[in-house]
Amino acid sequence: MTPSDNLTVIAILVTGAGSIASMVSIMLVLLQVRATQRIARGEFLLKLEEQMQRYQDHYNALIAEGGWKPDDNGISLSDMVLYMTLFEQMKLLIDLKILDFPVFVRLYSFRVIIIVCNDHIYNKLLSNFNNTWPDFVGLCKRILPEAEKRTLFFKPQQDLFIERVKALPEPKPWR
Repeated sequence: MTPSDNLTVIAILVTGAGSIASMVSIMLVLLQVRATQRIARGEFLLKLEEQMQRYQDHYNALIAEGGWKPDDNGISLSDMVLYMTLFEQMKLLIDLKILDFPVFVRLYSFRVIIIVCNDHIYNKLLSNFNNTWPDFVGLCKRILPEAEKRTLFFKPQQDLFIERVKALPEPKPWR
């Protein structure tokens, strides 16, 4: 082998080693990006839970014996509207693929079931639905197949949720 052949072999080896090092670097960057995405998702879910905690009194009033009634425990109908609006915002996050629907179902669907099962909310805001709650009703309609195939909450409430959501008309899509 001539010296130029030796240099060619060395150049090929160095190029190959550089290519391998580049591939390893790219793989490490991808792993770091995935880890960062998981951390960001976890932080997002924790922030969402913080928002949910702001409405803990609403939730407690809804699950209390006899259920929530307007101005019960100082919580008005307009306060419940704000709580329902949080779920409309979550529906938007689901539509934008920021919040995974299976994660929402697992963490929060029971809260939507409780809202729909409350007679005062259902009779005042939902049964007279005239497309004023399209995202909330759309979220309920999206939860419906999950509620029909598996247990998400206590059976009597879940059955009532299914019955009530089936009775609601399909919401008109936003334009």
